[in-house]
Amino acid sequence: MKQNFQQKIHFLFLAIALLLSLSSFAIAQEETSATITGQVVDSTGAVIPNAAVIVTNTETGEERRVQANGEGSYSVFPLKPGSYTISVEQTGFKKSVVNATLSARDRRPIDITLEVGGADQIVTVTDEAPLLQDSPTGQALVSGNQVTELPLNNRNFIRLLETIPGVSSDLDDESNF
Repeated sequence: MKQNFQQKIHFLFLAIALLLSLSSFAIAQEETSATITGQVVDSTGAVIPNAAVIVTNTETGEERRVQANGEGSYSVFPLKPGSYTISVEQTGFKKSVVNATLSARDRRPIDITLEVGGADQIVTVTDEAPLLQDSPTGQALVSGNQVTELPLNNRNFIRLLETIPGVSSDLDDESNF
C-alpha cells in the first residue's frame, strides 16, 4: 500500500510539473498586438460608408489599408505596439489625419469625423469634332467598276476623282493626260 501511495504522489508531481510547463507556453502566447476600431462620420454625425482608412506605423513605415463598411465602421488588427498615423479619405470630403500611440493589447476606438470639402483639382475633358477639316488628309478607293461604268468625258481621271465626297478641282475640262 505504501508503494501504491508513492506512485500516486509521483504521478501527481508529474501532472503538476506538466501543467506548470504548459502554463508557461500559454503565457508566452499571450496577445501583444493592438487593435484600432472606429466609425467614419461627417460633421452632422451621419455615417460615411466605404471610406478608405490607411494606418501607417510612423516608426517602421508599415502601412495597412482597409475600407470602412456600409455603416462606416472599420477595424484594423493585429497592430504592433507603437506610434501610428490614421488617415481617412472619401470622395467629396477633406482628408482627416489622426495620430495615436498603441500599447500591447490596446483596443482603441478612434472615430473619425470628415469635413465636407471640394476636390483639390478639377479636370474637365471635352472632345468636340472640328467643324471643318482643314488638313488635306483622307483616303478613298475608286474601284475598277467605277472607272469603266461612270460616264466621264475623255476618260479624265481628275473628273473620276471629283466623284469622291470632299474632293474638288479647279482644273478645266480640257486637261488631258
